Amino acid sequence: DNEVDKLHGEENREYVKLSAITTNMQNAVIAIEDQRFYEHNGIDIRGIMRAMKQNIVDSVKAGHIQFTQGASTLTQQVLKNEVLEREKSLSRKIKAAKKYILELYLNTIPLHHGLRGVEAASQYYFGKHASDLTLAEAASIAGITKTPSLYAPDMNEEESRKRQLTVLQKMLDLG
Repeated sequence: DNEVDKLHGEENREYVKLSAITTNMQNAVIAIEDQRFYEHNGIDIRGIMRAMKQNIVDSVKAGHIQFTQGASTLTQQVLKNEVLEREKSLSRKIKAAKKYILELYLNTIPLHHGLRGVEAASQYYFGKHASDLTLAEAASIAGITKTPSLYAPDMNEEESRKRQLTVLQKMLDLG
């Protein structure tokens, strides 16, 4: 009666409803990935312009073209990762409530080690459900999204901690 391991294919995903994911986890991801999530209609023109400007500055400094900044919103990332690759008929769901998009995003983001979604990551990194994450744990998982192999807590504790603090600061800045 003791579980030894869980087997899965390419992806380890445990889909959970948004209500089973702490508000802290939701806010952490929005703060670091798409701070104007509730303000735009799926495409963030300000974010695109900011990323373009920064990419130009970084390219000039480096002496060659660099794309250091992205401008994809959560909506665009979900569409790219799930809808556009799978079913064209789901395009009508783009107009669905923001909470549905956030739920999809939180259940599909890659979080290293083949983990997909915050429930699988919560279980793997902290041995608990996403609904039980503390603010610090939620910020840690949200921070992984930028570069999973660098920011996974079990791969690089120091970089993970720095990124966690970045997420917490961003959350504080955004109120």
